[in-house]
Amino acid sequence: ERGIDEYKERFINCANWFLYQENGRYEYNFHWNDTAAPWISCMAQGEAASLLIRAYKITNNETYLQQAEKSLEPLFISIDDGGVQSKLADGSLFIEEYPSANSTHVLNGFMYALIGVYEYAELSDSVRHKKLFDRLVKSLNSNICLWRDGKWSLYGDPAISGGKNYCTPSYHNLQISQLTWLNKRVKMPEVTQTIMLWEKGLGSFTTRIRALLGKAIFRLRNRAQR
Repeated sequence: ERGIDEYKERFINCANWFLYQENGRYEYNFHWNDTAAPWISCMAQGEAASLLIRAYKITNNETYLQQAEKSLEPLFISIDDGGVQSKLADGSLFIEEYPSANSTHVLNGFMYALIGVYEYAELSDSVRHKKLFDRLVKSLNSNICLWRDGKWSLYGDPAISGGKNYCTPSYHNLQISQLTWLNKRVKMPEVTQTIMLWEKGLGSFTTRIRALLGKAIFRLRNRAQR
């Protein structure tokens, strides 16, 4: 029991750090490719919201929930206006892990943020956040093929990121887990099919070797990317 209390205290200390960022923007103070410091990421904003929601559930302190809402606010704002919203090629809404004029539409960062939106909407019954979640889910289901190359997953949109950036096995597993989480809450045919294909890819030696070689070629052509 003493150990549980210790871990709880550490967790709340971590959550309190986010409270010090009063505007709810968690900035990176280094340059990343064509993204100039300081910049924010949908992934960091969404994960912060998820953490703060858990702190609220433990403490019933409304301050954590209010900060979670602030954390998600950039997800409603376009990149040009200081947020993380962009558009995919078909005009569908997307939120960016690396927001810039040439955002590469990174899937796993998008999914982390989507989870944060869902958790806040579920807890608060916010219609605004529920509508955002629904728009993002619709966009994902319509465009999941962008991150799918046969039975393996891609890190970003190949039309923007300089070719097919094949995921490492760890990222491939992560993206399967994220889509599975989503599919348990919102059943979507394209996402369901993608999960099945990617799980088959894990068991295929040929597919794994192809992805490994593709990743190596991509990294030789594109430096400073995942």
